[in-house]
Amino acid sequence: MLEAGKIYKVTTLVNCEGAWDEEIDLWTVTAVEGTCAKLSNENRENRVVDTASWNFVKAEAVE
Repeated sequence: MLEAGKIYKVTTLVNCEGAWDEEIDLWTVTAVEGTCAKLSNENRENRVVDTASWNFVKAEAVE
């Protein structure tokens, strides 16, 4: 389970030029509601990820 206020290395599957590829980046979890987590990254637009979705691969806590 993801925790608000912690930083995670998040891996998701994205469609890139007609093929599926892994996207990996560091995100701060700002809120969690059920299986959805709001993510913040100073270099990218904020997003919401559903951890039950097929394109969510994993999230590893960063210490």
